[in-house]
Amino acid sequence: LPGSAWLFRTLSRRLIVAQTFLHSDHCTSIQLNLSPQNNRLSVERQENPDTEHVIGAAKQKLARSLRHAGLHALSFASRISAPGASFHSGGTLPMSQNPGCLQTNFVGRLHGLNRVHVVDASVLPTIPATTITLTVMANAHRIGSLA
Repeated sequence: LPGSAWLFRTLSRRLIVAQTFLHSDHCTSIQLNLSPQNNRLSVERQENPDTEHVIGAAKQKLARSLRHAGLHALSFASRISAPGASFHSGGTLPMSQNPGCLQTNFVGRLHGLNRVHVVDASVLPTIPATTITLTVMANAHRIGSLA
């Protein structure tokens, strides 16, 4: 919106985004079937009747918790991803040769905390657009072997 940059800058300085996940017992599932006629795999989505109830309860509990901290939940802005969707958060505590505040060293040790090792995607300096699972696992193995 023209002229609204100041508003969005002001709001973004006070914005906290939370990413939450449901236990698989409460999620929609996917069933894979192999067709014997053409050897093709078909995907069938199976809705879970608990999903909406659990999400609603989680939103209410999160909103109550945030109010105690003086924050307001924007529940209307929540989104539910399709089954199988995935997100990789990373680069929040990136590795550095000379780590400073909120950075880790080459073995995932958080600056100022000698007994804490971060081994997930948080230590990667950047996140590529491709799947990073094996990279994160290899790095965690490397850190575990050295630390």
